[in-house]
Amino acid sequence: MTTRLSLPIYLELAGATATLDAMSCSEGPNDLVAEFITTPTPLDSSNGTAIAALYIGDLSSTDFASSGAVSPSDLGFADILDLEITLPVPLLPDITVGPITVQMRSTATIGQSGTERVSFTRTDIEAGRTTKRFGSENALTSGVASLMSEETTEFRIKPGRNDLRSGLPEGLLDTIMSALPGQLAQSLTAPVDGLLDATLASIGVELGTGHLTVEALHCERAQLVR
Repeated sequence: MTTRLSLPIYLELAGATATLDAMSCSEGPNDLVAEFITTPTPLDSSNGTAIAALYIGDLSSTDFASSGAVSPSDLGFADILDLEITLPVPLLPDITVGPITVQMRSTATIGQSGTERVSFTRTDIEAGRTTKRFGSENALTSGVASLMSEETTEFRIKPGRNDLRSGLPEGLLDTIMSALPGQLAQSLTAPVDGLLDATLASIGVELGTGHLTVEALHCERAQLVR
């Protein structure tokens, strides 16, 4: 059996937001001077409040032309695997069946946007510690594992190619299709995770991470005027 594998993967990232929740002009070194509520921006109502979404499948060019999030309902099956099966026949030339095209689609969301708080003290400001990092950690590995799991993936023979079943022994193709999800998950989860990590790092993107900077803090005594 010979195979050719192609895996179209799409990664959609959410933004990060910060809202000023409290501010104080207190002069104590450890006193709170500013506090922000931070949370990743939800991607899409159907994804809940995930910080990112991963897709394997086919997305049309219109999905990328839109400024909105990708809807999982728009994800189609993509050609991922061409199989060519050779059957030995005693005293006769071998029989080759194929190529048989296998299609797949899968969706997984990454992380939950739990509300966090980022605080700055007067000592932070005076020492120049005006940028703080927040967000989810180690989210990508769990997302890729979910994307490649048997629970989230759908496989099928490309429509119009089912006639090739007639050239195969009973149940052979069904056996291959049953084993395919587990084999792909076992073989591809680590390589796909590494590839996405390297790609994001090369463009300076940290998944699930935001950086909050206080540019300035200015306080004046209240004065009554007429």
